[in-house]
Amino acid sequence: MPEKYVLYFDDTGSRDPDRNACIPRHDKMDCFGLGGILIKEEDIEAILQKHKSFCAEWNIDYPLHSSKIRGGQGKFGWLKKPENVWFDRIRGFMATFGDRAFWHSLASCVVIPYISS
Repeated sequence: MPEKYVLYFDDTGSRDPDRNACIPRHDKMDCFGLGGILIKEEDIEAILQKHKSFCAEWNIDYPLHSSKIRGGQGKFGWLKKPENVWFDRIRGFMATFGDRAFWHSLASCVVIPYISS
């Protein structure tokens, strides 16, 4: 039987990167990106369990939104503390899963510079 894979993806950035009249974003991003991960169907349960354990270790019972994480915003305000090692730990979680990588990353970004006339 052939192996099955599942693709999870998400977007980031401006919804109108090519519009001159759009409302400027507070983060000044004038681009649009699409990225995702491709996972073997047989590995999904193990990844979900690892994710659940990671979140429990950090008392996180809310979604992991990258923009909130990177900016230390909302419920992720605690990430701004200088003694925090969370970013080191999540990099380790994302990089490998035991002795092998469990997913393939995919990404694309469109940047259209704002040009005033």
